[in-house]
Amino acid sequence: MTWSHVKLLFLIFFIISHGDLLADSKPEPGSPPPSSRDSGTALACLTVYWKSEGDHWTSNGQSSTGVPLRSGHCAVDPKVIPFGSVVTIPDVGTFLAVDTGKAVITRRAAHQSGHTAEEKNALVIDLFFPTRQSAQQFANRGPKFVKVTWWAPWCSNDQANQARKLFRAEDWAKLQSLGML
Repeated sequence: MTWSHVKLLFLIFFIISHGDLLADSKPEPGSPPPSSRDSGTALACLTVYWKSEGDHWTSNGQSSTGVPLRSGHCAVDPKVIPFGSVVTIPDVGTFLAVDTGKAVITRRAAHQSGHTAEEKNALVIDLFFPTRQSAQQFANRGPKFVKVTWWAPWCSNDQANQARKLFRAEDWAKLQSLGML
C-alpha cells in the first residue's frame, strides 16, 4: 500500500466519522432547533441565583439572551430546554427559560448533591430571585430535586399557551428579536 492510499483511506474514514461536522447544519429561519423537542419531562436539581450574585451580566440584571432578569425567569441548558420555553415546576411555579450558565450546563449541583444515579444525572435549573434573601428562603424550604415539564416556544398546546400568558410581552419580543422563537 502506498502513502497516497493511506492518506486516501484516512480521508475517507475522517469524512465518514465526522460527516456531521462537515454538513451545512443551519436550520431554516423560524424552524425549531433539531436537537430540541416540543416538550419534555425530566428530573431537575433546582438551584437559585439573584441579581447581586454571579457574573457581570447577572449583577447588572441581564440574562445571557439579553432579556432583563426578573422573578419567574430561569437558567437552563438550551441544548435540552430551548430558550423561550415555559418550564413548570410542581408546587413551585411556572418559569420562562431566558438564561444559562456554565454550572447549569455542566450540571455541577446535581453531580455534587445527588445521592442516586438518577439525581447525579439530573438537569440543573437555576431559578432567578430578585434578592438574596428570597433566593435563600426558597433554597432552604423548596425541593432540591423535582420532575419538571417544559414546552418549547413553538409548541402550541393549551397548557403552553396558558402558561405563556404569565410572562411580559417584552420578554417574548426580546427573544423573538434574537431569533430564539
